[in-house]
Amino acid sequence: MIKVWFLGPFQVEVDGRIIPVVDWRSKKALTLFKFLCSRPGKKVPRDSMIELLWADSDPESSIHNLHTTVYNLRRSLFPKGKDSKNHSVISYRNGLYWFDPPDGFYYIDILEFQELIKTGLDLERSDPDEALNAFLKALELYRGDFLEEDLYEDWTAVLRTNLREQYIETALRTATLLAERRRDYGQAVQVCRNALNYDPTREKLHQAIIKYLLEQGRNVDAVRQYKECERIMEDEVGLEPSEETCMLIQRLKAAADHGAERSGTARIADRFTVQRALKKGGELLLLSFSSTKLLDDEKVLKYLARSLRQGDLICRWDRDEIGVYLNNTNRVGAAVVSRRLEQGLRRQFADCRVVIRSVDPSQKSYILMPANVLGWMGSD
Repeated sequence: MIKVWFLGPFQVEVDGRIIPVVDWRSKKALTLFKFLCSRPGKKVPRDSMIELLWADSDPESSIHNLHTTVYNLRRSLFPKGKDSKNHSVISYRNGLYWFDPPDGFYYIDILEFQELIKTGLDLERSDPDEALNAFLKALELYRGDFLEEDLYEDWTAVLRTNLREQYIETALRTATLLAERRRDYGQAVQVCRNALNYDPTREKLHQAIIKYLLEQGRNVDAVRQYKECERIMEDEVGLEPSEETCMLIQRLKAAADHGAERSGTARIADRFTVQRALKKGGELLLLSFSSTKLLDDEKVLKYLARSLRQGDLICRWDRDEIGVYLNNTNRVGAAVVSRRLEQGLRRQFADCRVVIRSVDPSQKSYILMPANVLGWMGSD
């Protein structure tokens, strides 16, 4: 029984015995075995193998070298050479060579990998759960790229690219089924992250990760993934993320803004409503702004609404001030809210400054808040 693993570190096992690379009788014998074994059943002309191994040699010596190399290949696999049928793993006829062991006498990981993918594709519509199982088994086989230690062998490039493409497409299909059939967004993310190790510029993988992170409510992680995609696309291919990727984050930001607006439980009201509420108790803060440029009052009002609680009210108190009514709050609570608003406003509108004052409703007079709760936006 011959077992061969091409995906990741190359390995050959014959009748339960691992053949280390150093035990091969020649490097060319090992290369020839890899070449024929990766194409089981495909008949390769003798001239093609000579071109592969001895492109610069004269024809006569190349043919002799080929015969010697095939002999060394067989002896590397079966040192004792007791069973003549074993030698048929490499067949020759009419100037053609091919890997041709008896049925059931060999295992090749890339064949199983491709067969599992085909099974998954055939079952994807009729039995998606079984398709998912087949895809997951295929992904487990992908220990690494095809002959990853032979990156500079020209003949490996096409097959390596094709197998990697099959792996990445299967990862995307697997992630979709994990999300749809099992609601397992965490594993879907991990499947896509594993695939990114082989092609960090594959934008569809980034998109899938962002989407499944959002499904988990991991919005911060989704934004980080977008930024990572943005960095890689710029560094590797000199492009910005596609519109499709940008839309995922734009929808996230829109949802966040909408959610903040809905969850911003303070209500924007008129001055009469605030004065009427003050008769039932509570505290009133007055905010006056100065700026080097015109402030957008609507943005200020919406920011304050998001920063306060249900039952609180915000209004335009007069031409130069905004009033904030704090429901069920005493003077100590008003001082705490003042400090929090001052810090938040400083970050939000850094080009201006604000003074926060507290009104004593009973005396209808302005009382300046203590110095430690005066809010100054910007730096003097």
